[in-house]
Amino acid sequence: MDDSRTNRWRSATTGQALGQARRAGLSAFTLLELLVVVGIIAVLTSITLPAMKGLGRSATSKGATRQLMEDLRYARQIALRNRST
Repeated sequence: MDDSRTNRWRSATTGQALGQARRAGLSAFTLLELLVVVGIIAVLTSITLPAMKGLGRSATSKGATRQLMEDLRYARQIALRNRST
């Protein structure tokens, strides 16, 4: 029985019978592989979250700047219309 498992593994590693390897249960991830992937995701998340928060603030300040410029233009138009400074 052990010899048959070795033969299945060899054929799966050579790419001849990937389907057989899956049926034999040889396509599972190890705990170490899963922990590495979770660690990578955690690092990437910790890097990108502060950057994403900054984007929201940047958009808010740009919107406020745009609104201020529109208000100043409006005040200028009223001043020119009334000929006052």
